[in-house]
Amino acid sequence: ISSGKATHAYLGVQIDASSSTAKIAQIQSGTAAAAAGLKAGDVITGINGNAIASGDDLSAAINSYKPGDKIQVTYQRGGSEHTTTVTLGTRPNGSPS
Repeated sequence: ISSGKATHAYLGVQIDASSSTAKIAQIQSGTAAAAAGLKAGDVITGINGNAIASGDDLSAAINSYKPGDKIQVTYQRGGSEHTTTVTLGTRPNGSPS
């Protein structure tokens, strides 16, 4: 905040609003999620070992970190569970998680 602006961590995903889970609807290109290999259709189920059950859970989890933090993201793709390391970016103004 020394610059007069707050910075927030950013994963770079849009969650499917019609899903009760944290199912990714879209990946923003050039973001942490894209670099980590996450894809539309993946369902995020955990961050650093903490369960993620919904898009709201995911937003709250990402908001608890700062840009540059490395997190472990657990997700389901095609019926299999995977884990990847993501280095969070800085949220552009007006963007969700």
